[in-house]
Amino acid sequence: MTGNMPMPFLIMREEGKSLELLFASQSFIPGTQAGETSGDVNPLKAVFSYIESHYGEKISLEDLAGTIHMNRNYFCRFFKEKAGKTPFSYLNEYRVNQAASQLLSTRLPITEIALNAGFENMSYFIRQFRRCKGCTPSAYRNTEDPKSLPIPF
Repeated sequence: MTGNMPMPFLIMREEGKSLELLFASQSFIPGTQAGETSGDVNPLKAVFSYIESHYGEKISLEDLAGTIHMNRNYFCRFFKEKAGKTPFSYLNEYRVNQAASQLLSTRLPITEIALNAGFENMSYFIRQFRRCKGCTPSAYRNTEDPKSLPIPF
């Protein structure tokens, strides 16, 4: 650990793939270590896979709960207990990270990138992007070294 940030956060900052690294190491799940699995965690893998495959589409709570055959109310509690955040917080962060990747690797208009990432409303996209990345999408694209941007908590 360096300072107050656990090692996974340092890796995320350097690689810019926070959710992918969190998922791969399961470090977002309280009480688990990297590479450790639990029978309670396995159902979330189907949810993460669904989000990864469908993040550009409209996703409802019923869609997510249905991937692991749960009631939507119980699913929300279950997901938050295991992942430490709500399903839609996770989904929005995943979408923002996908958009950030496209901002750096393409010259597509920001509106098109937002739509590709599953955001239907530009104002909401910009708000979520700023919350996750600490700056607007255009500032992120124009930053010479996005890795140097602070990670908002």
